[in-house]
Amino acid sequence: MNTCLFSLPIEPLIPGVRYRQLLMHCTAVYWFRIDRIDELRARTKVLVQNFRYIELKSTGRGMFGLNNDVPVATIEHTDELDRLHTELIDLVSDLDGQHTYPEWIGTWYKPHVSDVSGKPFCCERGYPVKQLALVRKGPEPEVCKTVVELFELGR
Repeated sequence: MNTCLFSLPIEPLIPGVRYRQLLMHCTAVYWFRIDRIDELRARTKVLVQNFRYIELKSTGRGMFGLNNDVPVATIEHTDELDRLHTELIDLVSDLDGQHTYPEWIGTWYKPHVSDVSGKPFCCERGYPVKQLALVRKGPEPEVCKTVVELFELGR
Protein backbone atom coordinates (compact mmCIF):
# COMPACT_ATOMS: atom_id res chain seq x y z
CA MET A 1 0.00 0.00 0.00
CA ASN A 2 1.28 3.46 -0.92
CA THR A 3 0.87 6.55 1.27
CA CYS A 4 0.54 9.58 -0.99
CA LEU A 5 -0.55 13.19 -1.20
CA PHE A 6 -1.24 15.67 -3.97
CA SER A 7 0.46 19.05 -3.77
CA LEU A 8 0.68 22.25 -5.80
CA PRO A 9 4.40 23.08 -5.87
CA ILE A 10 5.48 26.67 -5.34
CA GLU A 11 9.16 25.79 -5.37
CA PRO A 12 10.27 23.34 -8.10
CA LEU A 13 9.99 19.65 -7.25
CA ILE A 14 11.86 16.99 -9.21
CA PRO A 15 10.32 13.56 -9.93
CA GLY A 16 12.26 10.71 -8.36
CA VAL A 17 14.02 12.94 -5.83
CA ARG A 18 13.62 12.08 -2.15
CA TYR A 19 12.98 14.99 0.20
CA ARG A 20 13.20 14.96 3.99
CA GLN A 21 10.89 17.97 3.92
CA LEU A 22 8.96 18.92 0.84
CA LEU A 23 9.77 22.29 -0.64
CA MET A 24 7.14 25.02 -0.44
CA HIS A 25 3.75 23.79 -1.70
CA CYS A 26 0.03 23.96 -1.12
CA THR A 27 -1.47 20.60 -0.22
CA ALA A 28 -4.30 19.77 -2.62
CA VAL A 29 -5.17 16.45 -0.91
CA TYR A 30 -3.60 15.38 2.38
CA TRP A 31 -2.09 11.91 2.89
CA PHE A 32 -4.09 8.93 1.70
CA ARG A 33 -3.37 5.21 1.30
CA ILE A 34 -3.85 3.57 -2.07
CA ASP A 35 -2.87 0.34 -3.82
CA ARG A 36 -3.80 1.30 -7.37
CA ILE A 37 -1.11 3.93 -7.90
CA ASP A 38 -0.59 3.23 -11.61
CA GLU A 39 -4.29 3.76 -12.27
CA LEU A 40 -4.21 6.87 -10.07
CA ARG A 41 -1.38 8.30 -12.17
CA ALA A 42 -3.14 7.56 -15.46
CA ARG A 43 -6.45 9.05 -14.36
CA THR A 44 -4.77 12.10 -12.81
CA LYS A 45 -3.15 12.86 -16.19
CA VAL A 46 -6.63 13.08 -17.69
CA LEU A 47 -8.10 15.04 -14.78
CA VAL A 48 -5.48 17.84 -14.85
CA GLN A 49 -6.25 18.61 -18.50
CA ASN A 50 -9.34 20.47 -17.24
CA PHE A 51 -7.26 23.05 -15.33
CA ARG A 52 -5.03 25.79 -16.80
CA TYR A 53 -3.55 26.89 -13.49
CA ILE A 54 -4.48 27.29 -9.84
CA GLU A 55 -4.04 30.74 -8.35
CA LEU A 56 -2.87 30.81 -4.72
CA LYS A 57 -3.56 33.95 -2.70
CA SER A 58 -2.38 34.31 0.87
CA THR A 59 -5.12 35.52 3.23
CA GLY A 60 -3.28 35.51 6.55
CA ARG A 61 -1.31 33.42 9.02
CA GLY A 62 -2.29 30.45 11.13
CA MET A 63 -1.07 27.42 13.05
CA PHE A 64 -2.06 23.99 11.68
CA GLY A 65 -1.12 20.37 12.25
CA LEU A 66 -2.16 17.79 14.82
CA ASN A 67 -0.81 19.99 17.63
CA ASN A 68 -1.46 23.39 16.02
CA ASP A 69 2.29 23.91 15.95
CA VAL A 70 2.94 24.29 12.19
CA PRO A 71 3.07 27.94 11.03
CA VAL A 72 1.23 28.42 7.73
CA ALA A 73 -0.05 30.99 5.29
CA THR A 74 -3.76 30.44 4.81
CA ILE A 75 -4.89 30.37 1.19
CA GLU A 76 -8.08 31.81 -0.28
CA HIS A 77 -10.63 29.26 -1.45
CA THR A 78 -11.22 29.72 -5.18
CA ASP A 79 -13.61 27.85 -7.44
CA GLU A 80 -10.71 26.24 -9.33
CA LEU A 81 -8.81 25.18 -6.19
CA ASP A 82 -11.93 23.75 -4.60
CA ARG A 83 -12.90 21.96 -7.83
CA LEU A 84 -9.41 20.43 -8.13
CA HIS A 85 -9.52 19.31 -4.50
CA THR A 86 -12.99 17.76 -4.92
CA GLU A 87 -12.14 15.98 -8.16
CA LEU A 88 -8.95 14.55 -6.64
CA ILE A 89 -10.66 13.26 -3.47
CA ASP A 90 -13.38 11.71 -5.66
CA LEU A 91 -10.67 10.04 -7.77
CA VAL A 92 -8.91 8.66 -4.69
CA SER A 93 -12.24 7.33 -3.39
CA ASP A 94 -13.12 5.80 -6.78
CA LEU A 95 -9.84 3.84 -6.60
CA ASP A 96 -10.60 2.60 -3.06
CA GLY A 97 -8.07 4.93 -1.45
CA GLN A 98 -8.34 5.68 2.27
CA HIS A 99 -7.80 9.21 3.56
CA THR A 100 -5.67 9.31 6.72
CA TYR A 101 -7.47 12.40 8.02
CA PRO A 102 -10.93 12.58 6.41
CA GLU A 103 -11.67 15.56 8.65
CA TRP A 104 -9.15 17.57 6.59
CA ILE A 105 -10.82 17.09 3.20
CA GLY A 106 -14.02 18.15 1.48
CA THR A 107 -16.04 20.65 3.49
CA TRP A 108 -13.22 20.83 6.06
CA TYR A 109 -10.43 21.49 3.54
CA LYS A 110 -8.34 24.47 4.61
CA PRO A 111 -5.88 25.33 1.86
CA HIS A 112 -2.58 26.53 3.22
CA VAL A 113 1.15 26.69 2.61
CA SER A 114 3.37 25.58 5.48
CA ASP A 115 6.45 27.64 6.24
CA VAL A 116 9.62 25.94 4.99
CA SER A 117 12.86 26.53 6.91
CA GLY A 118 11.23 29.50 8.62
CA LYS A 119 10.27 31.09 5.31
CA PRO A 120 6.57 31.98 4.91
CA PHE A 121 4.56 32.17 1.68
CA CYS A 122 3.51 35.79 1.20
CA CYS A 123 1.53 36.48 -1.94
CA GLU A 124 -1.69 38.44 -1.58
CA ARG A 125 -1.85 39.25 -5.32
CA GLY A 126 -1.99 35.63 -6.43
CA TYR A 127 0.62 33.09 -7.46
CA PRO A 128 -0.25 30.89 -10.46
CA VAL A 129 0.67 27.21 -10.03
CA LYS A 130 0.78 25.17 -13.22
CA GLN A 131 1.76 21.76 -11.84
CA LEU A 132 0.33 19.12 -9.54
CA ALA A 133 2.68 16.71 -7.76
CA LEU A 134 1.91 13.20 -6.63
CA VAL A 135 4.15 12.51 -3.63
CA ARG A 136 4.72 9.17 -1.89
CA LYS A 137 5.87 8.87 1.72
CA GLY A 138 8.67 6.36 2.36
CA PRO A 139 8.16 3.42 4.67
CA GLU A 140 8.63 4.09 8.36
CA PRO A 141 10.95 4.84 10.08
CA GLU A 142 12.43 6.45 6.96
CA VAL A 143 9.93 9.20 6.25
CA CYS A 144 11.41 10.65 3.09
CA LYS A 145 8.96 11.90 0.51
CA THR A 146 9.47 11.05 -3.15
CA VAL A 147 7.87 12.91 -6.03
CA VAL A 148 6.25 10.11 -8.02
CA GLU A 149 5.08 12.33 -10.86
CA LEU A 150 4.57 15.97 -11.82
CA PHE A 151 1.46 16.68 -13.87
CA GLU A 152 1.27 19.80 -16.04
CA LEU A 153 -2.10 21.48 -15.63
CA GLY A 154 -3.90 21.95 -18.93
CA ARG A 155 -1.88 19.30 -20.76
